[in-house]
Amino acid sequence: LMLSLEILLAFVVVFAIAAAAIVALRLYQVPIGFVHEDVWAVEINSGEEEIKFDADLYARFKHGVEEMPEVERAAFISSTPFTMSSWTSEVQATATAARVETDMLIASDDFFEVAGMQPAEGRWFSDIDNGAAAMPVVINRSLARALFGDGPAAGKQFQRGDSLMKVVGVVDQYRGRGELSLPANYVIVRSTPGKDQFARQTMLVRLKPGTSRAFETRLQRKLMQVRNDWTFK
Repeated sequence: LMLSLEILLAFVVVFAIAAAAIVALRLYQVPIGFVHEDVWAVEINSGEEEIKFDADLYARFKHGVEEMPEVERAAFISSTPFTMSSWTSEVQATATAARVETDMLIASDDFFEVAGMQPAEGRWFSDIDNGAAAMPVVINRSLARALFGDGPAAGKQFQRGDSLMKVVGVVDQYRGRGELSLPANYVIVRSTPGKDQFARQTMLVRLKPGTSRAFETRLQRKLMQVRNDWTFK
């Protein structure tokens, strides 16, 4: 009896490992929606100080980094890719009142270029959205279907609490947690200077191909020229 039980347990363990491997392989084969090669993520840590979104401060970070010859482009986002950090909220379609749970990300206008993304529908948010009544956002295809069905989503609006959001673009896929994360609904919200209360905690830096790890020290020094009392990693 004990031998039979051990054989059964061994079979269950092997089956579970095989099933997990198959799921992981299938997830790995699903596009994540962005290009992470040659992109570094720099986490901004202000210590005990509460960071607000100071547009001038972030412009100094960005311009200082982009003047370095190894850097092609820099952008800011609210959470670091390939981590479990996330912001989840509920949104509601204006026309149908359908309520949907979604992950959310706040990003600067340059994020899509740095991440090597292409719109499947519509456009990216940019300066032309300054002063818009509704908050400009880019959503992924799964959220577009959940809110609006199979038709075009660009130009349509939905609510998050009291905030009105307008879809300016759609991407087929975005999985910020990486290749092994389950596909989820996603809203990418425009980071608006002068209106956002909270700082963007991560700078994404797209480097020229072939840049060595030795550049990290120089990059940190450049950032510390702006705020030498903060840490960057």
